[in-house]
Amino acid sequence: MGSKLGDNYGRRRLFMWGVALFGIASLLCGMANSIGALLAARTLQGAGAALIVPQILATLHVTLKGPAHARAISLYGGIGGIAFIVGQMGGGWLVSADIAGLGWRNAFFINVPICLLVLALSRRYVPETRRETPSRIDWQGTLYLALILCCLLFPMALGPELHWPLWLQLMLVAVLPLLFAMRQSALRQQQRGDHPLLPPRLLQLTSIRFGMAIALLFFSAWSGFMFCMALTMQEGLGMAPWQSGNSFIALGVAYFISALYAPRLIARYSMGRILLTGLAVQIAGLLLLCATFSRFGVATNALTLVPPRR
Repeated sequence: MGSKLGDNYGRRRLFMWGVALFGIASLLCGMANSIGALLAARTLQGAGAALIVPQILATLHVTLKGPAHARAISLYGGIGGIAFIVGQMGGGWLVSADIAGLGWRNAFFINVPICLLVLALSRRYVPETRRETPSRIDWQGTLYLALILCCLLFPMALGPELHWPLWLQLMLVAVLPLLFAMRQSALRQQQRGDHPLLPPRLLQLTSIRFGMAIALLFFSAWSGFMFCMALTMQEGLGMAPWQSGNSFIALGVAYFISALYAPRLIARYSMGRILLTGLAVQIAGLLLLCATFSRFGVATNALTLVPPRR
């Protein structure tokens, strides 16, 4: 939906709205005095990020062509690696430094001046672009998708802690009828010539289904892996936050280099070969990671990477 909003109302405008929302949400995160307030502010952060990312890619697509476009996309991926390093290191250092006795809150407060700087630079240097003919937004599909995600994420997050009450079980059961209703709504819109959020004809393509399945599996595992890694190093291995942050430097550097060389590899080799090679390298890295944990006293069984309860 963020992409279509940018198409209709201006990509730079939506980007700046997203940055402003992210900055305000970061301030609220730092000021939160309860878990509920923190979660609500984090939700706003996610909404801001969802407005930001589509505008960056869309602006690159419409303003650059040919080799310049390929270089920009490659650089965008590489910058993600740098941002990963800076975020992990900076967050760890800020928490360890405990500036003004604020502890973890500084990891959120630091976003506020950064967002202000980005807003100032964006207003001056980012061109405004939009579609000549506005596209209709599938609000019904967006609502269905939001409900489906809530019915999946809330039970997974709260179920073990609350011992799976009936209302959480009913949320999981509601996923299938919501999926069916969303599909029927998309089919009706497609027949009318509209553009649903997830076009059924697009999902009929094998490459799209395969790509979405890979992305779902990868990012589902990757997000949990990063969380467990940080928790294991701090709670399991007794590392300070700054030490935990520094341990991700190698990962970020490798990501940056790989992103820069990815276009050349794609031009030379088949996509399947690149995916299999990347998978093999990642498996080797995980095995080496298990060996490293074993060396420092953490068992190599993946289940025992969870920190001990206190």
